[in-house]
This record gives sequence, C-alpha cells and structure tokens, in this order.
Amino acid sequence: MSNVLVVAEMQDGKVRKSTHSAITFARQVTAGGGSFSILVLGAGAKAAAAEVTGYGAAKVLVCDDAYLVGPICERFAPTIAETAKAGGFDVIAVTASSFGKDVAPRVAAKLGAGYAPDIRGVTVAGDKLSFSRPVYAGNAYVTCELNTPVKVVSARQSEFSPAEPSGGASPTEDVALAAKDPAAERVELIGLEAAKSERPDLARRASSCPAAAPSRSSSPRCSTRSPRCSAPRWAPAAPRATPATLRPSCRSDRRAASSRPSSTSPSASPAPSSTWQA
Repeated sequence: MSNVLVVAEMQDGKVRKSTHSAITFARQVTAGGGSFSILVLGAGAKAAAAEVTGYGAAKVLVCDDAYLVGPICERFAPTIAETAKAGGFDVIAVTASSFGKDVAPRVAAKLGAGYAPDIRGVTVAGDKLSFSRPVYAGNAYVTCELNTPVKVVSARQSEFSPAEPSGGASPTEDVALAAKDPAAERVELIGLEAAKSERPDLARRASSCPAAAPSRSSSPRCSTRSPRCSAPRWAPAAPRATPATLRPSCRSDRRAASSRPSSTSPSASPAPSSTWQA
C-alpha cells in the first residue's frame, strides 16, 4: 500500500494535459490500497488547481509563488522534496516530459530516493512495486525494483493513457515554499518558445505509411505514393556492376586480340588488347 504524490506541470497558467498520464499511474499504484495527492506549484497555481480537483485525489496541494516562474527545475525541486517528506509519500510521480525528466532526478537526489525514468508499466504486489522500462534505445525492456523507502518515477505519456475525471471535488491545501536552493541563483531563464503548428502530427503520418521518406514531389526518383500519405516513396536504385558482369567482356576482348593477324616476325606474340569494358 503506497501513497503517491503526483507533481503537476504548468504552462501558461494552466495544468498541462501531460499530467493526466501521471495521474493514471498513481491510480494503478493505489488501486489495491493507499491514496494519491496532486501537487500544483508555480505562479498562478491556485487558479490552475481547480482543473485537477475532480480526479479522485485525496488532496490537491498548492504552492502559488511568483518565484516559481518558468521551467527552472532548481527552483521547484526543494518544494517538491519538502512536500513529499512532510506528507509521508512513498512514491513521487511525474510525467516523462522535458520538465518531468529534468526535475525528477533533482528531487530524487534531495530525498536519497531511487529513480526509475521513462517507465511504461507498473506491477503492484503488496508493498512491492516493479517497473517496466525500455533499454538499448527501446530495443528491449527490463523490469526493475527500487529498494529505497521513497521512490521517484517518470511515466511515459505514450504508455499511460490520460486520466479521465472521476467526479467529486478534492480538498485543496496550501503548502509553503521551501528554502531556496543556491544552485537556482546560478540559472537564468532567457526565454521559452513553444512551436505551434496546424500541420498534422508527423509521427502519426509516418505510421500510416512506414515506407515514406521526405522528398520533393517533383523528384525523378519518386515512384508511387500511398493513398493515406502524401510523402513520396523512393524507387529502388539501379544495381551496381559486379566483377561477374565484367568477366565476359574481358574474355571476349582477349579472343578478339588472339584472332588478329600476327606480326611478320615469326617470334612476335599477339598484341594484347588494351580495351576493358566496365
């Protein structure tokens, strides 16, 4: 039976939908007992906390402070660690986004906790948790266990479906900002640019036509297109010459050379051919 703290990620004053995958992970861990809470921290967190009160959390913890602005994880990690200690949480969960994978190891270091990144599944057997995660660039999967009392995990958004509201309204509780980490004073946020596009997801397009390769439609090597994909496919390249294709031409040249008239001198030998066809 574990108690899970889900760390919500904020952007533009709202809770990002990627947080819902971490909530799904927390529900799986606490299905047989225990509870989970959601920590919303950042500038404007009080208004954003209302977005996650209907997901069945025991509490929605809020830390609203102007100091927590921008994705500077050195500012967030101390408050997350102190909240986990004060609440007696066994598992701290984040989504494996850029922010989550940046802040999770810092929180684990402050808590002396084991860290399982990019998990794709969890198995609960009493108080024991086993995590499945990819290795060798996703070519294999391993199952690992963390032997530390407190565990930190980052859940892959592609493996944990977004949680749906379960009804009700979780109570909210304010938490204080922890002491500032000196390391945060050496980090400055220059800017944050989020690309927005109306074009379809490239990964989804590639999955509908695996053989497609980026190219111009006017390419002379383009052969056919898939009806579901606008990207052209490459035509197979012409086979390269091999030594086996050269030998017949060489032998024919030698036969032609041997059939030429010999020199007037009886000791002269046939002139060799100097032409080799490639």
